[in-house]
Amino acid sequence: MPTRPSPSTPPPFLPISLPHPTPSSHPSPPKRPITRSQHGIYKPKKSFTLLTSMSKSPLPHNPISALRDPNWKKSMDDEYDALINNKIWELVPRPPNVNVIRSMWIFYHKYKSDGSFERHKAHLVSEGKTQQVGVDCGETFSSVVKPETIRIVLSLALSYAAEIIDRAGMSSCKPSPTPVDTKPKISAATSIPFEDPSLYRSLVVALQYLTFTRPEITYVVQQGCLFMHDPREEHMHALKRILHYIQGTMDLGLHLYPSSTSTILSYTDADWDGCLDTRRSTFGYCVFLGDNLMSWSAKQQPTLSRSSVEAKY
Repeated sequence: MPTRPSPSTPPPFLPISLPHPTPSSHPSPPKRPITRSQHGIYKPKKSFTLLTSMSKSPLPHNPISALRDPNWKKSMDDEYDALINNKIWELVPRPPNVNVIRSMWIFYHKYKSDGSFERHKAHLVSEGKTQQVGVDCGETFSSVVKPETIRIVLSLALSYAAEIIDRAGMSSCKPSPTPVDTKPKISAATSIPFEDPSLYRSLVVALQYLTFTRPEITYVVQQGCLFMHDPREEHMHALKRILHYIQGTMDLGLHLYPSSTSTILSYTDADWDGCLDTRRSTFGYCVFLGDNLMSWSAKQQPTLSRSSVEAKY
């Protein structure tokens, strides 16, 4: 009689032959597409985009919405405080039958040279379209016009220098050989205030336009610009000295001649600690293209220089 194996004894393993798979029974999986990240040609993800948009408030449509945003409100407060500290305006009673020029706010984002956001900027300006020519203003000009355009206009207006002298009431003044006095330099707190600050500012701005064809008065006109916010009697005397010089050099101007060379040559110089009020230095330069003077400037440096070498370089 055959015996039954005990439960503790495992059954014997029998070899089983399995059929080999054929190529048709198991097809190969499709190839995985190669992405740009595997080739290293993908663009890096900018994780700071959200942070930049969160720190920059959108441009407001009106001053009411700007006051609701703390960033724009701070910018408006800074602009208003700067106007008050610089004494830009003076509150006076409203005369009867006059045209009141409105003011308006201009908002924009200020960016650095690398394109990154710097700060919110607000400007309080007068609304020029509410002015009446002949009533509120006698002449108009654009402060951002190109120098080339001004030179063309001044070349056509031969009587521009004479008009400046007539505006100052000095059409019969004696000529002066130099545009500046040899006395010590003037400062901001000298003598008494000038009685007509608007006339002083008007003459200085007109002389600024004249420097586009009269480079020899660039420095002295720049000195007059330093006191436009609070002109004094001594400042007006210095300005009249420039007008005396223009009276004697009315026929002088900038001439351009054919040059045999196109070499660019520049000259520059600077004083040190020249301003009596700010102790800042004044630098100037002129650029020649061949034999013709093409560009020139004279202005005060924005920072303090600790030596004459630092002021020049």
